[in-house]
Amino acid sequence: MMRMTKVMQRSVEDLPLLEALDTENWSQDLSWIAPLFEQDQPGLARASWGDVVAYRNSDLTALRQHKDISHQRAADQTAPYREAGVPYPSLFEFFDYSTFTMQQPEHRPIKQLVSKPMSMQAVSVFREGFAGIVQDLLREACAADSIEFREQFAKPAVARFWALALDMPLDESVATVEAAGAAFEAFLLTGTAEQVLSADHGARIYIDTLTEALRRTNARGTSPFVAELMAGRDALGMDEETAIKHFAMTLLDGFNTTGAFLTTQVFALAEAGIQPASVEVDPFQFSTAAFLEASRLHPSVLLTMRQATADLVHDDVFLPSGTNIVCLWLAGNRDPEFFPDPLRFQLERDNRARQLTFGGGHYVCAGRNIVQSLSEVMVAEMVREAVTWEIESPVEWVPATLTHELGALPIRMRRG
Repeated sequence: MMRMTKVMQRSVEDLPLLEALDTENWSQDLSWIAPLFEQDQPGLARASWGDVVAYRNSDLTALRQHKDISHQRAADQTAPYREAGVPYPSLFEFFDYSTFTMQQPEHRPIKQLVSKPMSMQAVSVFREGFAGIVQDLLREACAADSIEFREQFAKPAVARFWALALDMPLDESVATVEAAGAAFEAFLLTGTAEQVLSADHGARIYIDTLTEALRRTNARGTSPFVAELMAGRDALGMDEETAIKHFAMTLLDGFNTTGAFLTTQVFALAEAGIQPASVEVDPFQFSTAAFLEASRLHPSVLLTMRQATADLVHDDVFLPSGTNIVCLWLAGNRDPEFFPDPLRFQLERDNRARQLTFGGGHYVCAGRNIVQSLSEVMVAEMVREAVTWEIESPVEWVPATLTHELGALPIRMRRG
């Protein structure tokens, strides 16, 4: 008679330690990712501070869809600061209104509220206007000897876009872009007290500037984005101020991370040896493929935090309710099981639906259509203008941050 062996469940403490996250340059030197998939038994891992780490595409796909896994609560994210009695009121306000820290049943209606104004259909209204913005910046860039792309092209492009889309003064939009960048210092995995304090100050400027601009625009009724938001809040019975704050917190990525990705998009193409002037297919067909592959290789967000809302078992690992889960989206996008030769920039790939750049399920990034649309328009205009480029010095990624962004991209650009 065959003897049955009971498979014992593992605990979080049984998982192997992923030591790479403790290194100072873990977000710059990504050579630690490939060996994860070369182990005899790749699977869930554990961070030194006790959280579960998921990196395989299959694990991330399953966990992002699991009914008992949600965002990490704001109270847990800010607990170390609150318990220490450290006052970061602006960051606390940001987390309290952000959908990134909401769980069900609160999350879904608020997510729908802030997502609808940024649907692909809504964003398409501004594509022509953004094309004009890109054309103006291209003229300036190509007339200069060289530029620092993020500061002199990407950030101005984002500021001008939001000034157009939200009908806000350009100087206020520029200030909001700068404040959003400062607020993102809160997302440093190993941030110092000084950096978090600086982030709190940036968050205050960001919140005050943008919410006041949204109030004025709403009073004028001159932005389709804001009008759509207000229509949604009426259906929820929500007051104007609460709706504006939820929308403003959602747009933090729009004012900061969008510019970071536009810079990464250009870097990814240049690194792959692709010149816009040499593209022979339809500009938008090319720009869509370029966006998909650049965002696979270089998603703007390396990881986000999820949390078990009930006891569950995944891959024979028992995850008690309240377990924090580090979702390494970047690693999942480089999983060779679904993306052969994963480090190669390849315009045509299978399994595009397996990309994890924007999370997924109910927790998919609300602003994904913004960054895709702006990236597609920017690259398409560069193709139409037959742009050539050359990166002028080695680039460096911003260290020890949850976001994936270049510190600078010095580049020489010319039109054909």
